[in-house]
Amino acid sequence: MPTRWPGAGRGRGGLGAALGRVRCKVAMAGIDSDRLYPLYLQREVAELLPGRPEVTVIHSLYGHDSFLIESEAVGAFIRAALEGGESGAEERAG
Repeated sequence: MPTRWPGAGRGRGGLGAALGRVRCKVAMAGIDSDRLYPLYLQREVAELLPGRPEVTVIHSLYGHDSFLIESEAVGAFIRAALEGGESGAEERAG
């Protein structure tokens, strides 16, 4: 059970129960060099969501700040999510 988001399940029966009630489509991405929110935590959260969404991996050398720096890869992921399509299994960034 992920421990980085303990508040999300507080008063909702725990994280698994809270995420199990999500009724919208979820798109998830993670940065392979992010040490603050590593990919294994993204994958653990995805497993608790209905439909178990795939976690798109964005490759970057810049760690947690990559979501700000890798605007092309992150933008492509967001565009694909909003259009309801696949983002292309893994995005390659600088």
